[in-house]
Amino acid sequence: MNITVETIITLSKIIGAAGIILGVIAAFIKWLSKQEKQSLDIEKLHKCHDEDLKSVQEELCVVNYAVLASLDALIQRGYGGNVAEAHGKLQKHINNKAHKQKGE
Repeated sequence: MNITVETIITLSKIIGAAGIILGVIAAFIKWLSKQEKQSLDIEKLHKCHDEDLKSVQEELCVVNYAVLASLDALIQRGYGGNVAEAHGKLQKHINNKAHKQKGE
């Protein structure tokens, strides 16, 4: 078998093409790996967000009760008008929220 320049060139083309194909496959596998990692990161963020949201809702509940107690105290001291209206609206909101949570 004679090795000629043409044989070497053909062999180089085949090796080059194989290298390009393997490079594309490796890049695709790397891209898939990044996508999977991003999916896991997003899942972790959703979980953290849900925990933060629950914490904020619990704090807001406490604040609402504190405001309601303050409005009660003002009503007991004889302040009416807007205080009584705000008290009624806040109490209605708290009751509606409580009933929605029981239904869930």
